[in-house]
Amino acid sequence: MRFVFISIVIVFLFRSIGYPQGMDFSGMKVFWRIMETLENDIMPSDQMWNELFSTPGYVTGNEHEFTHDYFKKFYTLAFMPSKKYELEKELQRSSFYTPYLRHIADIMKKKNDIKKKQKELEKSNEVFIQAFDRVKRYLPEGITEKYPKPTIAFMIFGPDGRGYETILVDLVYFLQNEEQAVGFIAHEMHHYYQNQESVMREGETELLWVIKQIYAEGLADQIDKKVEFFGDGKTAQGDRAKRYRELVYDSPNVIRKMDSLLNDIVLSPERYKTNALKISGLVPQSGHPTGYYMANALLDHAGTESLVENFGNPFSFFRRYSDMACRSNGKYPPFSDEALQLIGELEERYAK
Repeated sequence: MRFVFISIVIVFLFRSIGYPQGMDFSGMKVFWRIMETLENDIMPSDQMWNELFSTPGYVTGNEHEFTHDYFKKFYTLAFMPSKKYELEKELQRSSFYTPYLRHIADIMKKKNDIKKKQKELEKSNEVFIQAFDRVKRYLPEGITEKYPKPTIAFMIFGPDGRGYETILVDLVYFLQNEEQAVGFIAHEMHHYYQNQESVMREGETELLWVIKQIYAEGLADQIDKKVEFFGDGKTAQGDRAKRYRELVYDSPNVIRKMDSLLNDIVLSPERYKTNALKISGLVPQSGHPTGYYMANALLDHAGTESLVENFGNPFSFFRRYSDMACRSNGKYPPFSDEALQLIGELEERYAK
């Protein structure tokens, strides 16, 4: 019994040394084995795939968005020499995940550098600590004590991150944007805490998705976009930042059009689905710029406390923004009483 206890302690210490607090690289360990197997034009065994899919990041990705077939298909196309022509054909398609496949395929060119940087990253949790300190500024008091600190699972899925209960971070995307690493991780951490407190029920419609996205991304974008896209750094000079700013400045027009469509639903409930789809198409970049505009207005005029009030409730966020806009002497477009009535009805129906 004593031997077993000592063994458990040794394993725990080994894992603590191997993986810094809050950061998980277990998926990457298996990923490299799978990649090298495919590079030899050999299909990985079911056991190897199952080992990959049992690591925290891949488990969470499968539960929310990425199927096992997604990883098997994209990894096989990207790394197996005999699939070269199939890869080229797939990359000619225009779909949401085409850039993800291109991102994965590009790993072949810089495999050794990525592995080297991964080893360096595994030795330090400084990024995690800095991101945790930053995100706390945009959270209600006490919330970081209420829930366990999030786990950052590094994996390969595409040029992005996801703020689920286990935060998913594509290692290559992370390394390509090391200057923004702290803000990037803090942004995803904010999603983690917001999801923990979310009042939204399952089974959301298109309109609820838009409302939730505007809220979630608007708050989280205050953490990183304010500095990176509106500051004086190199990132702010890039095309992505310029486009983001253009969309933020156009947000009053988006809000007015959204308000009109919400009004129309109140007057003609039979147009709910049609208008919800229109709103979904109207709001750019999954709600990021519109949400930033609304959250930034609240932050500037009412401070952080107003921004995080009723944390996890996007319906309340829309009301607080509109109340502030009504007092802004025309600086910000408010939502109409009819639109707020509809948002209130949605809250009654879909909030916990």
